[in-house]
Amino acid sequence: MGKYSHVIDKLPRHPGTDPSHQQRIEATKERILLSDAEEEPLETVADYIRILHTTFGHLNELLVNAAAGQRHGSRFAKVYQQLRFVKDELEAHESNLNLLIEAYTALITDQFEVEGTTALTLDDGFNVRVQYEPYAQVEDREAFRQWCVANGYERSMTLPWQTTNSLVKARLIEGENEPPGVKAYSKTKTVLTKPR
Repeated sequence: MGKYSHVIDKLPRHPGTDPSHQQRIEATKERILLSDAEEEPLETVADYIRILHTTFGHLNELLVNAAAGQRHGSRFAKVYQQLRFVKDELEAHESNLNLLIEAYTALITDQFEVEGTTALTLDDGFNVRVQYEPYAQVEDREAFRQWCVANGYERSMTLPWQTTNSLVKARLIEGENEPPGVKAYSKTKTVLTKPR
């Protein structure tokens, strides 16, 4: 029995993320379920993890030493470009891994329900567990804001940083000062643009 077990059965299931992302999850689940790999892929995955660990160690060392003692803006800029290429490649793979994690999570949840379990201990001692928790989603911001104010949460309410930053930038462009309680600073941002 979990701490939410007395309320969780009364709550509707979260419908998931936006429909297009949910379709990608469903398509990934289908690919997983239709796979007919003849070899044991998990052993190969462990090998690739070791290779990735070694490769990233070497790549990190190469990039640390890439300036080769040359204190030139052109050299630093070229290394920065390469770092961005590496980062972009990693983010693309991270996005794919996150999609796989979501698909396998959905499959685990469904299968555990079929099998009447919420946890499974693997051969290596690791435990995989599904736990259900309430998940809040604001559907009427104004109604929720009014409730927060009426219940003493007005001092806890803040705008997300991205909104605050955008608001301050817009005010400064218009020649206005920052809102009270906000201080604007100059911060450098390095940008890499693709050739046309």
